[in-house]
Amino acid sequence: MKRSIIRFSFCLACLVPSLFSCKKSDPPPPDIEKTLQNKNWRLTGLTLSPAYAGVTDLYNLMYEDCEKDNLYLFNAGNNFIYSEGPTLCYPGDPQTKPGTWSYNSNSKILTFQIGSGTTSDTYSLTITEINETNFTGTQIEDFSGTPTTETWRFQKQ
Repeated sequence: MKRSIIRFSFCLACLVPSLFSCKKSDPPPPDIEKTLQNKNWRLTGLTLSPAYAGVTDLYNLMYEDCEKDNLYLFNAGNNFIYSEGPTLCYPGDPQTKPGTWSYNSNSKILTFQIGSGTTSDTYSLTITEINETNFTGTQIEDFSGTPTTETWRFQKQ
C-alpha cells in the first residue's frame, strides 16, 4: 500500500507540471523573401501620420486611376520589375521598368529601386505586416521639418 502511494505521488508530481507547461507554440514567422517573390503586388494605400497640410490619404489624393493598377514584382535573384499595369498613364511610357530589390532580415527593411542611374527611384520600407496576400511597410520622410511616417499597403494580385 505504501508503495502504491509513493508511485501515485511520483506520477502526480511528474504529471502536474506538464499540465501547466503545455502552451500552444506560435506559428513560425513567414519567410519574408519567399512570401514577396514571384507575385504581382499592387499598392492599395499610402497614408501619412501625422497629417501633412491636413492630408493623411496620399494614395487617393495623388495617385491617378492609371497609377492605381501598377504592379510591383519581386523576382528571385533580387531582380525587380515595376509594371504600368493594364492602364498606361502616358502611351509613350514603357510598360515595365527593371530594377533591383533586397531584404535585410535583421532590420526588416525592404529596399527596391525602380529604374537605374539618374532616372531611378529608391524606396526603403520597414515591413510591419506580411502574409500570403498583403503586406505593409513604413518609411519616415521629412515634410517641412516634421518627421512623417508613410504607410504603404500592398495586396497580391
